Formats: sequence, C-alpha cells, structure tokens
Amino acid sequence: MRFHRTRLPMTLASLGFAVLIGCGGGEGGGEGGGTPTPSPSEPSFEELVHLFDYDQEAPIDLHYVTTTTQADAEVHQVYYPSPKGGTVTAYLVVPLQDGPYAGVVFLHWNQGNRGEFLWEAVELARRGVASLSLDAPWETPDPPAMTRDDMYIREVVDARRAVDVLTSRPDVDVARLGYVGHSNGAIFGAVLAGVERRIRAYVLMTGYARPSVYYPDNLAPSPRLDAIHYIGHAAPSALLFQFGTMDPNISEAVAMEFYDAASEPKFIAWYDTGHGLNEQARVDRADWLAAQLALEPAR
Repeated sequence: MRFHRTRLPMTLASLGFAVLIGCGGGEGGGEGGGTPTPSPSEPSFEELVHLFDYDQEAPIDLHYVTTTTQADAEVHQVYYPSPKGGTVTAYLVVPLQDGPYAGVVFLHWNQGNRGEFLWEAVELARRGVASLSLDAPWETPDPPAMTRDDMYIREVVDARRAVDVLTSRPDVDVARLGYVGHSNGAIFGAVLAGVERRIRAYVLMTGYARPSVYYPDNLAPSPRLDAIHYIGHAAPSALLFQFGTMDPNISEAVAMEFYDAASEPKFIAWYDTGHGLNEQARVDRADWLAAQLALEPAR
C-alpha cells in the first residue's frame, strides 16, 4: 500500500495540517469508497438499520445528580432511561456563555468511561459546544443481562438517544451536531453514522471495520454489526478518521479497510503515536469540528 502526503481542499487543508491519504488497495483493504455488497446470505442494509429502531418520541426523563463549574462550563452528572433497558449515565457539559450551541456526543474506548472526554468537552464548551459524554452500557450501574450483540446495539441506540437529549434543549442548534468516538466508540460510531441522519460530522479515532474479526472472541459481535456494513451510508455527514502509526492494535491495512469503506466526504489523519493518540490529534479534531460545525474561535 502506497501513501502520499497531501493537503486537502476545504476543512483539513484550511486548518493547516498535513494528512496521509491512502492510494489503492492492499491486504485487508476495502473496495475504495463504496458500500460493500452483501452476499445472498447476509441481510441488506435496509434490514440492518432496523436493529437500531427505538421510540424517539418517548419522554427523555433526564435526571441531574451533581453540578460543578469547570473553566467556562457547567458539568452535570446526569442519567436517563435507555430505550433498550437500563440507565444511561453521562456528563452533560454546557457553556456558561449564552447559546445557541453546537452539540457533540462523545463515546469512549473499551477500557474507559465517560471521563475520557470530559476535559475535551470542557475545552469545546469555550467554543460554544454543549456535549454529552456517555458511559458505554457495561460502565453503567445497572447493566441489564444482554447478549453481546444486544449490548452493542444498545450502545448505538444510547448514542441516538443522546442526540435526542441535546436537541431537546432550546439552546442547541439542531443543524450543528457532531460525534467523537475512540476505539470501540469509533467502531460503533461508524455504525451510528449509517443510521443516524441528524449528526453532521463524525470523528472516528483508531477504530476498524470488522470487530467480528478483530475483537477477542469474548468481546466480538456477530458480523451483522460490523461497521463495514454501515459506514458507506454516512453521507452527507463528513467523516474524520484518526490513526496512530505506532498503534499495536491496528495495522495500516486494517485502518485503510475502515477508511476505504466509508462514504464521502471523508478525511484521514495519521500521528506518530499509539492507540490513545496524542495532543496534536486532539487539537486537530477540535479544529476540524470547528470548521464543520461553525464553532467560535479558540480562546
């Protein structure tokens, strides 16, 4: 697989940082920006999307536990019922300044929790972003007994419900919504991108297309939940993929399979670091979101 260094038109180019764009296929590569064609034995995309249906009109029933002030934001510990059973716990971060705000949903990696993105959410609040940083279902205090597939389906539906929570606020601009997911949060963020039409921009950090293949057996979902079936349907939402060149979990070929399967518009950025990425990656995704969601300048 060959790479060349380039500057992209619009978004990333205007932000002034270089990215690496894949050229051609390779071992583990996707089919070059299209949507994978299911075999006759696989369900169609039109069938798969209904796995993530829920009652969007049901009352949200949002509860506030604690509220603190950090920098220029109010940080609320909140919870609300999951449409798939159990409780969603999250940080709701709201700027102290007046709205309207953009809205962003954050979802952490397998080893993390809602705190992974708290500082990042507070920083974005200074640029006019209200956000929800979610706990994955297994990090909540009352995870219901579920199959692995049902747990991952709930994770996607919980993210959709987070959009409902944000857009129920009169100070959130429903036309300026984003998503940031890391590792597991990126994999199922890619699924979300195929089924959730309200989010305008997705940042997918160190994820991959086929968790049914690459996850350990005790964590792997069935192939129907592989991101490769969904990420090709994200358009018109914009996608930013971030990868580390020293990531022991994700090879270049596996990363490019994920990227190649995605719909346009899409961008990819590489960093000389590992699976957790680094500060430059944080700055770059904040600036990319600023361009996509018309955020205020950094202060």
